[in-house]
Amino acid sequence: MRLNAVRRTAVLAVATLGLLSSSACFGSFNLTRKVWTFNKNVSPDKFVQELVFLAFAAIPVYSIAGLLDAVIINSIEFWTGENPVSVAKSTTTPDGREFVQRGTVTETERVMVIDELKDGETLSTTTVRVPKSGESLLVETRFPDGRVESRTVSRLADGTVLIEQ
Repeated sequence: MRLNAVRRTAVLAVATLGLLSSSACFGSFNLTRKVWTFNKNVSPDKFVQELVFLAFAAIPVYSIAGLLDAVIINSIEFWTGENPVSVAKSTTTPDGREFVQRGTVTETERVMVIDELKDGETLSTTTVRVPKSGESLLVETRFPDGRVESRTVSRLADGTVLIEQ
């Protein structure tokens, strides 16, 4: 009889915890994506990638990342509007310049930041802000010497694009 009461209390506690921690929204799962990106970039050889995948599945890295994303990080993203785990995309050009792109979405706008790097030094930082209305966007580039170049891009009613300095 006592075991049933303990079991019932445990099930109720788990269910309550699940309800309180679940935000009921589908998040971006950035932590799981980072684990996947790490695995993809560990080697160009698909067999090595498969071995790492199997190791991550056995340990269980993917399961833990997915659980943390679903229960904790997704809830934070739902309530604050921002995911605490940022995802940055990086591209390197043949001349050695690296472009690192990261983005955020808030209730009022979407923001994309692109850092241009060469040999570890920042050459420029470009920020693109798109308000939720989507009527215009602001592009601002900052240089290490303090210069700032800004442009506002708007779409007019006739479909043409207006770029203002």
